[in-house]
Amino acid sequence: MTAIKMNVNLYLCILALASVLISGCSSFGNRIENEEQLARIQDTWIRVLSNNPGNDNMRVDVSDSDGIIIDPANSGFRLNETKWQGISPQGESLYEYQELGSDGNYYAATMSLGTDDTLRISVGASGAGNVQKWVRISAYTSGSTGAIVNLANSWIRVKSNNPANDGMEVTVAGTQAEVTDNPKSSFPLGALKWINIAWSGGKNYNYDE
Repeated sequence: MTAIKMNVNLYLCILALASVLISGCSSFGNRIENEEQLARIQDTWIRVLSNNPGNDNMRVDVSDSDGIIIDPANSGFRLNETKWQGISPQGESLYEYQELGSDGNYYAATMSLGTDDTLRISVGASGAGNVQKWVRISAYTSGSTGAIVNLANSWIRVKSNNPANDGMEVTVAGTQAEVTDNPKSSFPLGALKWINIAWSGGKNYNYDE
C-alpha cells in the first residue's frame, strides 16, 4: 500500500514538474516573439500623413517600448517628449500603446506595421490627429520609393484647363504612375503619365509628365 502511495506521489510530482517546464517554455517563447516584434519598429519615424496636417513631419525615435520626439517640426509638442508610451506587441505586426495628445494626456492607441513598411496609427479618441501614417526616416530620402509612399494610390483628374482629359485615372506604384482609366482622353491604358517621381521636401515632389 505504501509503495502504491509513493508511486502515485512520484507520478503527481512528475506531472507538476512537467507543467512548470511547459509553462516556463511557453512564457520564454512568448517573450522572445514579443522582443522580435518590438525589434521590427526600432527606428526613427517621420509622420507623413494624418487628419491633423499641422503635426505632420514630426519625427519620433523608437527605443525599446517608447517613442521619443526628436523633431517636433511645427507641432506644439516638445523635444524629447514621450509620444508613444509602453508599446506592446499584440500579434503579427500589431501593437498597443499610449499616445500623447496635444492636451498633454495619454490615450489608448494601436499601431500596425504594414507590408509597405509604414506604421498606421489609430488613436482611441475622436478629434484631429487620431489617424496617422508614419514612414521610416531611413527610407524618407529624395527619390526613394519610401519618400513617396503616401502617393501610392489611384488618382482621378477632376478639373484642369484641358477638360478633354478630365476624368482620367492614374495609379502610382514606386516612382511612376500609369493610366488605368481614360474615359475621355486619348492616352492609352498602361501609358506612363508620371515618371521619376522624387520627393523634394515637405509635401512637394518633382517628376516628369
